[in-house]
Amino acid sequence: MRWHNGSMMYRWQGGLLAASVFVMACAQSRDQASTGVSTSQAGSSPTGGTSAAGGDGASGGGATNGTGGAGAAGGMGGMGGVGGVGGTGGTGGAGPCGPAVVPSPDLVAWYGFEDSTNPQVVDLSSYGHHGTPSTGVQRGVTGRFCKGERFDGSLSHIDIPYSSDLDISGDITIEAWVFLDAPNQTNRMLVRKYLQYQMSVSVVPEPNLLEFYSQPLGFARTTQQVQFGKWIHAAVSHDGTTARLYIDGQLKDAVPFAGSLPSNTNSLKLGGDGFNQVAPDGGMDEVKIWRVLRSEQQICEDGNGTYSAGGTPKCTY
Repeated sequence: MRWHNGSMMYRWQGGLLAASVFVMACAQSRDQASTGVSTSQAGSSPTGGTSAAGGDGASGGGATNGTGGAGAAGGMGGMGGVGGVGGTGGTGGAGPCGPAVVPSPDLVAWYGFEDSTNPQVVDLSSYGHHGTPSTGVQRGVTGRFCKGERFDGSLSHIDIPYSSDLDISGDITIEAWVFLDAPNQTNRMLVRKYLQYQMSVSVVPEPNLLEFYSQPLGFARTTQQVQFGKWIHAAVSHDGTTARLYIDGQLKDAVPFAGSLPSNTNSLKLGGDGFNQVAPDGGMDEVKIWRVLRSEQQICEDGNGTYSAGGTPKCTY
């Protein structure tokens, strides 16, 4: 999970660790990060100053024959400073993890998986839909951003109890970073509220397609297969008439899908369903469920991408 310009404090509530997010003012914005440079004369070996904090951190510059300053800690960590003539580049700054701002009320669930010491999987939205991991869920493994969760390709899952906030029958957007090791002989559940809404990877009628499912509306699928052995950003949305499916921040298919999602009291599950061997054989990170329709640009940026409407591709990470 990524951190921009905020900090996070945890507190105990009724035996459960709850997340409270506070936004800090920053000395400089992402586009105003400055570079500290030593003023020593050429021929000496000073060290370039450390860059000021920015969205991703600016580079620290090095004087002649000096050492580049360390990149500031930023959204994803600053780059190391460029060394002066004959000098050495500095060390890149670290990118700490945590929520950036108070989440939107439209974000009803958000799992960044950073706190692997908590027995529950903490929901970073303002709703507190914390989950319980089953046997087979590996916690605290390397994620797309800092830590993530890994599933065993069998029964492993994270169970989130029913809440009216998750009983979404109107507009919905589901997002997650997903790492799938290899193709499989069965479909792979990613996010599922049984019969109501589901983001998964298909096995039939054609394997390895990103899909959205709701009963009795049926399936909507991409025409492009997902990639294996790498992190991909997967997203699906539905607005009552159309299901939209995105891979790596780009709209791949818009499928006619008329009707409201059915209301039910089933729990929400991440990974498998606990009954069938349909858990992903790989990792997940930054799972988000919204009760609004997110645009292509918003989905790209939710995954920490840069969006350009005229670009090829439109979204880059």
